[in-house]
Amino acid sequence: VFVLFVCLSLVSGIWYWGVRHDETSIRQLSENSQKVQNEFDENIEHMFDYAGAVKGLFEGSDEVTQEELSTFVKAMMGGGEEYDSLLRFIVLEKVDNKDIEEFKKEFIKTHKREDYVLEINENFAHQFVSVNAVDGEGNAVTPTGQNLRMFEDRKTLLEKVDSGSKSFVVLLPSVRNIPEYTGRVAAIGLPIIKGGEMYGFVVAYLSVDSVVKDVGSWQGEGIAWK
Repeated sequence: VFVLFVCLSLVSGIWYWGVRHDETSIRQLSENSQKVQNEFDENIEHMFDYAGAVKGLFEGSDEVTQEELSTFVKAMMGGGEEYDSLLRFIVLEKVDNKDIEEFKKEFIKTHKREDYVLEINENFAHQFVSVNAVDGEGNAVTPTGQNLRMFEDRKTLLEKVDSGSKSFVVLLPSVRNIPEYTGRVAAIGLPIIKGGEMYGFVVAYLSVDSVVKDVGSWQGEGIAWK
């Protein structure tokens, strides 16, 4: 869906600017579209690689603190200049309903959140709660502790997780708790497995606005439209 969205945006933009329908234009359009497709695919593959590295960190560790995640992502991203579109890495933990009270006590203790309240969706036997967060450069961000089960616009994402998908890309209308960005996001996710059981999942949130801007820059590189 996301690839289709970007490709349609690209084609619409080209049409708007009046590309002539002669053989040269059609050939250039095909070459340029393929170039953009390749650039876009490579960008998404990199995001999956980064999410996979975070997944590996959690799967290979008994516990990962905010500081450890921050150090890891900073080293991995090298400052984050290459990907302006990357907003957050979020880790969500799967919490069985029977373990909610114990989880809440530990979350309050770890993050010093005496006012913490965890809402539960009783329609499910387990919840998915945000427990770790860093921005695109690896700077630690206080995890919200929010339960994604409580948000209708996260239903599609969680359906992917619940179905056992080994990876997913989901287009979302917005991302919460990032005041500086109010646009649509692409969520790129991978499950975290420990001891043969699902611990939770890691998701990289990308700014759709920035990705579309990047597509525009890729479109113009090395191509002269006639």
